[in-house]
Amino acid sequence: MSRQGRKRKRGAPPIDEPRMFHGRDVPEQIEQEPRFSSALHREGLNITPISSDMELMVRKALHAKTKKRKQKKSRLPDELFPLPNPDKDFHEKWYVGRNLLDFPHPFRMIMCSVPNGGKTHCGKHIILRVGEGHQPFERIYLVHCLKTHTKEYDDLDVIMLDEIPDPDGFDGEKKTLVILEDLDYLSMSKEQQGRLERLYGAASTHLDISVMLTAQNIFNVCSAVRRCSNIILLWNNHDGDMIKAVARKMNIDPDRLNDALQEKCQGIHDSIWIDFTANSPAPFRKNGFEPIVL
Repeated sequence: MSRQGRKRKRGAPPIDEPRMFHGRDVPEQIEQEPRFSSALHREGLNITPISSDMELMVRKALHAKTKKRKQKKSRLPDELFPLPNPDKDFHEKWYVGRNLLDFPHPFRMIMCSVPNGGKTHCGKHIILRVGEGHQPFERIYLVHCLKTHTKEYDDLDVIMLDEIPDPDGFDGEKKTLVILEDLDYLSMSKEQQGRLERLYGAASTHLDISVMLTAQNIFNVCSAVRRCSNIILLWNNHDGDMIKAVARKMNIDPDRLNDALQEKCQGIHDSIWIDFTANSPAPFRKNGFEPIVL
């Protein structure tokens, strides 16, 4: 019989019929506590009808669940811990017994001296020491200012290029070295300048590329490349102001660097090597192998 059809006799007590937990039919004791009612709906509880004992039991269950949520703590430690990076699995590190010229790959180097100082000579020694190490370079590209006239690298297996290569052309599958030999860095096109900066930036660390650059004036090289370099080779130079300016850019005492070049680099081919690679066993050296203090 429908609710409209159920009529009570005159004088009889009202019919106390339980209501449902959905729509507008909610028991009076629940209507007075909207927070509890909404919580029941939120938890998806379909209780019909409900008694006071059951109401108390549900209240306790909801309270316990909320309390448990609040007490849940993060399992991660409060520190920046190492995370894997598949783009950088090839990165090398210093280890005990590693040759001082076998710099961990990938590195970004600038060699600065006057003509005939020995920049190419040092670069080839680095290539030879890497070849004797854990893994030699698998590909070497050379961009030379005198491509058609030089024979400096005939004793090495290098690929000669006419211009700085586009980093998008590298696949990151082989240990690669790019050599930039005394190029005219001041008059480069915007495209070539952009490629140079990308080689010294993301391309080096993500595409398995080390870079060696030679120049006669380090300030002819753009600031982006200088800041990305982690190995600097300097020869004694009559331009003391340039040496001091370079020292300040690297956060090194200018007078100490200038004194080291004057005192320790007596020969025309002597040089100071500044190594910013992580955990380097010899951050400052003379001619690559002799550790010094600045």
